Amino acid sequence: MGRIKFRDRANEFRATISGKFIGELVSELERAFQRVRQEQGGRRMTVDITHISGYDLAGRKLLQELHHHGVRLAAGTPLSLVFLQEISIPLERIESSAERTGVKKREGSSRLTQAPAPAGD
Repeated sequence: MGRIKFRDRANEFRATISGKFIGELVSELERAFQRVRQEQGGRRMTVDITHISGYDLAGRKLLQELHHHGVRLAAGTPLSLVFLQEISIPLERIESSAERTGVKKREGSSRLTQAPAPAGD
């Protein structure tokens, strides 16, 4: 299971995610950033995904939404850089590209897999 550490400072609100970013952690991060956005002050908001080991579809969508709204994403390991690249690509674009290339999403997963080749004679 994962965890989130929050650092709430005068000039920056930072969330550091460790482990799997799934379930209640996604809701917890969403609530925290909604609260910070409602406050006045224009603080920088950052999510550090350096120690993330994975995420579910809801986690990915939230990270994409935060990124789209100007939240800075910090990544400092090769795996977190892969996640950052995935998060930076709109999910709709991946799904439409997957349909054109025969790649499909596994049931219950945000990961894409190659569709089996059609059986030949």
